[in-house]
Amino acid sequence: MRRILAYGIDMAFVLTPVGVAAGPLTGRVADALPGLYVVYADFLAWVIAAGLPVLLIGVCVGLTGWTPGKLAMFLRVKDRYGRRRGVANALLREVTKAVSLAFICGAF
Repeated sequence: MRRILAYGIDMAFVLTPVGVAAGPLTGRVADALPGLYVVYADFLAWVIAAGLPVLLIGVCVGLTGWTPGKLAMFLRVKDRYGRRRGVANALLREVTKAVSLAFICGAF
């Protein structure tokens, strides 16, 4: 139950504001694309909209071991030796979660 609440807190205070801020950014990037690459604008918008939260959460978890939601719920992400995962491992973890979620939601 604590993990679900932590995810809800992260959604409310981290992921939603980043998603709202990514909207104008994806629009500007799509407008700046040359005519030949306009077909890739939607894919690029998805990469930016998914990449910013993954990058933010991955860096938070990698450097501190928690996100704001995990901190509020007294949860911590650590390796089997009890240390922080590191930025590279945390980013890999978040990318894997984002891609898995995209496949699961895409199936429905």
